[in-house]
Amino acid sequence: MKNASIKTAILIPTLSVLIVGVIAMVASVGIISSASVGDITSRLIEARVAQYANEFKSISESGYSTVTALATVVDNLQQTSENPREDIVEVMRAAMSSNPGIFALWTCWEPGALDGRDSEFIDINEYHDSTGRFIPYVYREGDAVMTAALPDYMEATSMYYHGPRSSGKPYITDPIASDYGGTVINNYSISIPILRDGAVAGVFGMDINLEELLTVMNAGSILDDGYFCVLSPGGLIATHRNTDMVPPI
Repeated sequence: MKNASIKTAILIPTLSVLIVGVIAMVASVGIISSASVGDITSRLIEARVAQYANEFKSISESGYSTVTALATVVDNLQQTSENPREDIVEVMRAAMSSNPGIFALWTCWEPGALDGRDSEFIDINEYHDSTGRFIPYVYREGDAVMTAALPDYMEATSMYYHGPRSSGKPYITDPIASDYGGTVINNYSISIPILRDGAVAGVFGMDINLEELLTVMNAGSILDDGYFCVLSPGGLIATHRNTDMVPPI
């Protein structure tokens, strides 16, 4: 009986220590597992965000590279061509025809800055207005490439022109709705100033259909219920899976 008491006295503390150890081990495994799940989740989110950030960057950089390259060509033609107005429009139309991804191209030159001959071109054709300034706007209408005078460029709200003109720097607009041959398209513009002796002589730009960006970003998801949205330079929601969140353009 005494031996049994001794065994019991030894066994109870030992079992207590063992039970406490098992509880501590289970708790530690739970904490480690929870931390691991949290870390994996965080890594998955970071990878997904990086994927769509790269897709967004690819779309944006492609548009910017195209505008920059064409602006350089236009800049060179202005300085070297005997007929810069005709040659620039020809280059713009050729670029539109060979690049289906380009939605519209345009350029707007300051009074007298292109060739000093504005007075000779007053309302002379579809891409000149009553000022004679060089303001061609080349755009798609279905499968056709059309040419017109750049609309509303003198309005203060036309930031596609006034943004780079005022700052002397590249400019990306907030989304706008534009009428292209009777079809309203949500788009944004990337525009580049063309400088002469530090002053803006003209602006060259491209209109980009917002639908490509909407399709890519709205298709993205993060885990079960996460999603992506894009904010414009002015802080507006440009894309959102819930269209009610996108303000009217």
